Amino acid sequence: MPRAVSGVWDAHAACHSLASGSKSSGSGTRKWVCKYCGKNFTTTTTRLISHVSGVGGGGISACEKVPPEIAEVIQREHRSAQQGQEARRREMAATYVEMMDDVDTSVSQATSTMKGRLASQRDEEDTSVPPLSQRARQATMSSSFMSSALQKQRMKVAEIEIERCILQCNLSFNVVRTDAWRRMVRAIAQVCPCDDWHGVEYNRLRGPMLDEEKERIELQLEPIRVGWKTYGCSII
Repeated sequence: MPRAVSGVWDAHAACHSLASGSKSSGSGTRKWVCKYCGKNFTTTTTRLISHVSGVGGGGISACEKVPPEIAEVIQREHRSAQQGQEARRREMAATYVEMMDDVDTSVSQATSTMKGRLASQRDEEDTSVPPLSQRARQATMSSSFMSSALQKQRMKVAEIEIERCILQCNLSFNVVRTDAWRRMVRAIAQVCPCDDWHGVEYNRLRGPMLDEEKERIELQLEPIRVGWKTYGCSII
């Protein structure tokens, strides 16, 4: 649904229209003529407000012919809107913090309950049950503890933590577009809730796991190396 055009355009612009080639709708970037000084501009709503408020800045000059009482009203309304946006951002941030606390508590409770039920079930079941069947039942039980609302909350918390990790580690945003990233997230999501696992340890990552990955690459290259003896190879 397209955004509605802000009322400030009709109030302070003699005429206005959506800029050609603009992909936005509603307010967006528009061509307009100032009602007070008659100058032509192609800007967004923010630049319009900066101009007709008599303040200017942000790449646009201040209107010198706007009546002082109108400029004062615009400035007051703009400050009020900014304060409202800031209050909403703070409220949303506080909501996220509370939501993350609730999710941590819910996950801990669900994990404890699941461990207790699995332990009771193992005591009652025959030990001859194949491990694959046990894993299938565990997956079913795990999903039963996760309500739809809790699942959405956990996904939101995960998105927040992913963003924080990318920002704090100064990673490129393009990393989330790679297949490697998607495979990693998919593999992590398949791990059942647990309190004693926090991913790969530093020493294992830079030591044994690095050596293991090298061995896997060597095995993948082995068929190609065998072909070198028959077909030759270019300089690598």
